[in-house]
Amino acid sequence: MKTVLKLSLFGLMISALLLTFCSTEDGTDGAVGPAGEQGISGIDGADGNANVMSSDWYTPASYTLSSGLGSINLLEHNQAASEITQEILDNGIILVYGKLSGYTSTVWSTNTVALMPIVLTYGSPST
Repeated sequence: MKTVLKLSLFGLMISALLLTFCSTEDGTDGAVGPAGEQGISGIDGADGNANVMSSDWYTPASYTLSSGLGSINLLEHNQAASEITQEILDNGIILVYGKLSGYTSTVWSTNTVALMPIVLTYGSPST
């Protein structure tokens, strides 16, 4: 036990001495080393992400209005998209976004884009 205590005290004294002699001030900066050679430039790749496809925005020519649960109304539209292959359906992820127009800014802000389905909740003004 005395040996462990002596070693602990000895270690504590050495640590205290090292901390006393160490300085926290920064020294002067050293000289700048020689510049290296410039590597050769790589070939520019294709722009964008090769795994992402998108279409132009479009306005549905028609849609189907159906009642959901309670006072919920559903607007449905089917749009052909020949770019979506069976391979994409089996192994990919399809995200559909909507940009609604014709609403007051308190219901849907102009040029706001959101992932479908979009849910709008608003009530009739009270009289």
